[in-house]
Amino acid sequence: MYCGSVDAKTDDLMQRILRTKFTDRTILAISHSISAIMDFDRVVVMDGGKVAEVDHPKALMAKKGSLFAALAKAHGPGRGEGSLI
Repeated sequence: MYCGSVDAKTDDLMQRILRTKFTDRTILAISHSISAIMDFDRVVVMDGGKVAEVDHPKALMAKKGSLFAALAKAHGPGRGEGSLI
């Protein structure tokens, strides 16, 4: 999940640490990067300040009419949909 205030190398390091050192912890992440959260156990999709969907990212991708799937497709391959399946 790229953080715009750090360079790509630092972001990669942060992601590696989160995925290796915090495997037994709950991580609450607010992300605008679909590809960064595809390996999460659960995502919450907000719409208009309210919870719209909650599930595993791949389950949401398979759900007809899913907002999460629509967001991933809008990001296109390599930024969302292409890097998640």
